[in-house]
Amino acid sequence: AGSIAADQLAFIRADGEIRGDSELSSLQISISNALLNLPFGRGDVAFGFEHRQESTSKRPGPLLSSGGTIGSVNLQQTEGDRHVSELYAETVFPAWKSASDRYRLDVEAAVRYSNYSDFGSTTNPKIGLRLQAGAEYLLRATYAEGFRAPSLNQLYEGATEDQAFIDDPCQQAANIGVLPGCSQLADPTRNQFLVVTGGNPALQSESAQTYGAGLVWTPRRLPGMVFSADYFRIEQEDVVDASAQFIVNQNALTGRFEEHVSRDEAGNLTLVSARNINIGERRISGVDLAVNYTHPERRWGQLTLTGSATWIEEYRARLSADAPALDLAGTFRDEASEGLGGIPEWKAHLGLRWDRRRWRGNYQIHYVGQMKETLSGGGSHSIKPWLVHDLQISYKFDLFEGLRWTLGLDNALDAEAPLAITAFNDNIDGRTHELKGRFWYTKLSQRF
Repeated sequence: AGSIAADQLAFIRADGEIRGDSELSSLQISISNALLNLPFGRGDVAFGFEHRQESTSKRPGPLLSSGGTIGSVNLQQTEGDRHVSELYAETVFPAWKSASDRYRLDVEAAVRYSNYSDFGSTTNPKIGLRLQAGAEYLLRATYAEGFRAPSLNQLYEGATEDQAFIDDPCQQAANIGVLPGCSQLADPTRNQFLVVTGGNPALQSESAQTYGAGLVWTPRRLPGMVFSADYFRIEQEDVVDASAQFIVNQNALTGRFEEHVSRDEAGNLTLVSARNINIGERRISGVDLAVNYTHPERRWGQLTLTGSATWIEEYRARLSADAPALDLAGTFRDEASEGLGGIPEWKAHLGLRWDRRRWRGNYQIHYVGQMKETLSGGGSHSIKPWLVHDLQISYKFDLFEGLRWTLGLDNALDAEAPLAITAFNDNIDGRTHELKGRFWYTKLSQRF
């Protein structure tokens, strides 16, 4: 402390400026109608037209656009625009019902045609079935195709410099002379390197296929209770990404991307060019669970139970067609290291609400399951499960016909965010867990 004088600090500090704007203009027209004369009951149909014009602009000042700063982001100008026209049709209609009306089959169908000024045309359908099997059971299934054009920033963003965390295979002595891209041993103590990212006008669109099937159970012996379980599977192709780690790995393993990787005379990385490319494939599957129960009202009040949980069966990610697929379910890798953050296998929420006249109380439980992280020096570390309890009580006054006072306590047991060793800077997964501990609050609210 005190080793750098104030005039020295003033000399090395500078203010950078970025000015930018984005604009979206849209026109939407929709027409819907009830189909009253179908053989098995009423159906509905809707048609629509949408038109959008999008533009974006980002203009860095002279300092940032010249590449003259360290510890900041140097970037170039971004300019892009597009217009999109879309037509869609949707319908829900009863395809069949039994004579007793206890069993019925409904069909949901939709189709969307899209025309992009920069990506051409695409047509994507959706089909869904709903089978009411008696008073207690509802079966449902869906299939849909998805399409996503890269954003204007992904296409046209100017080059941006950053210092990224990269594991260089050429820092391991066992790889020297063995891997085609590793002829010299790089300094094993370095882990941050200069990376240039930016848009790529040659990107292709992303596509997806989604499958789902589920059951809704409304037990007659327990009025007010509803259970649901839905299985989902999502397959994505040509996912847009900018991965310096992928390029460095491929360069070391196969010698590819030689023009994107620069090294000095000692074999150390000096620059990695990692603009956006279509390199990704993902396959995600799991189950969504939900429960809702409303207890009949009594003199002491009424109770309502709500709960939901998601189990990720697999989260397979492949960076290219010839790369191995990695199952990321139950793992953590920080975004600063080009990871997707935390992907716990289990996440759940349970809430209990009590209502009696002017009083209302809430008790909520939030759960995030265990995750595993890979350490840079080898080995792994388990990030512990996280369980948080929240309490709240409120009272509604006659004053102003709706004035409500609320007192709450979040994280009542003061549960600490679990340690994530590889998380950048703060050693917690800040996108999944909260750093703050026990937290009191009170508020007054008025609804008009």
